[in-house]
Amino acid sequence: TSFAAYLNLSVLLVLYSKNHGSLFLGDLLLFFVKCCAAAASIVGVCMVVNRVLPAENFAQRSLALVVAMTFSMIGYFGVAALLRLEEAQYVLAKFSKKLKR
Repeated sequence: TSFAAYLNLSVLLVLYSKNHGSLFLGDLLLFFVKCCAAAASIVGVCMVVNRVLPAENFAQRSLALVVAMTFSMIGYFGVAALLRLEEAQYVLAKFSKKLKR
């Protein structure tokens, strides 16, 4: 669903820019590529967790799900921070501010 939303946004931006002028499509494309790279880290983590943790019963599947979600979040924000995604840095700053309290 996220990919469909990105694709829809991309098509709408191209159509809008043809009729009304530039919307800094280069910057938006760079942002899109960075978001896709950060999202790809989620896929990688989920694939590793699926192979490493056996999931034969409900308890093991639940544990694998929690581990996958936790490490996916860490991986996503780690890659987003390395790519200097402004939105991810904002969320990380808010989160670290909450932890300091």
